Amino acid sequence: MTKILVTTDFSIYSKAAIYFAMQLAKQIPVSITFFHSYHIMKPTSFSKERLEAYVKERTEEIAAKLKTFINETAEDLRISDDQFNCVIKESVVPDGNILDYAENGGFDYICMGTRGAGRIEKIFGTNTSHVINKSEVPVIAVPINYTPKRITNLLYVSDLLSLKDEMKRIMVLARSLQVNVEVLHFSFPSDISRNTVATEHFRKQLNYPVKFNIQENDFQYTLVKNIATAAEKASPSLLVMFTNQTKSFFEKLLFSSNSENVAFNTKVPLLIFRKNK
Repeated sequence: MTKILVTTDFSIYSKAAIYFAMQLAKQIPVSITFFHSYHIMKPTSFSKERLEAYVKERTEEIAAKLKTFINETAEDLRISDDQFNCVIKESVVPDGNILDYAENGGFDYICMGTRGAGRIEKIFGTNTSHVINKSEVPVIAVPINYTPKRITNLLYVSDLLSLKDEMKRIMVLARSLQVNVEVLHFSFPSDISRNTVATEHFRKQLNYPVKFNIQENDFQYTLVKNIATAAEKASPSLLVMFTNQTKSFFEKLLFSSNSENVAFNTKVPLLIFRKNK
């Protein structure tokens, strides 16, 4: 059974991640844990007994708030409460708290909400971007404008350098969902023919219908723009990418200076794997 850790801070952004996880639960057997990282400010003037009572009361309030928040959403989507559980854990560093719990808990995916559009540094939010850049566990970033609907196709944006290994990891989810897979690669004009032949040879080895789409890279635009344009045409249920965490995910994605202000509409959920070393 697939284990998914869904983070929430009770914001409207995080609700999108809940919707996506619950959509998965309708299609495949999953175990969902809804996770909230919290920190209680402890008044220094309190006695030990009063402080313990205060912390206990606040912790119970937060746990109850999480359960209510999730139950209300689950009721909207008609998901039974035996398909998920709620966990709260205290830490002053939310992203580190999420990573620690996900990695120690043996989760297959971390699901987090995003703001959906705007300048690149504002799309994901600080905690989500930190988790993406550090996580050993694949991260699903879900935009605020996500509407739950059946997951039918994946669009994997590939550099083709580790195609065999990366496809193996993607196919675990694709096979369980029984969805179509399209592999998108932006190529130099001189490499299109060679890459087309190589991917066709690889496709024949797969025991699964996979479409390869080799496109000439349009250098008039950033990679982000080219990906967004291709995604709009393909209308995937899930966009899949791999990131080399020796560099920022955003550096790898943009191939441009950090000072460049780029608007990028994340209209579909984005699944981000860490590249193997």
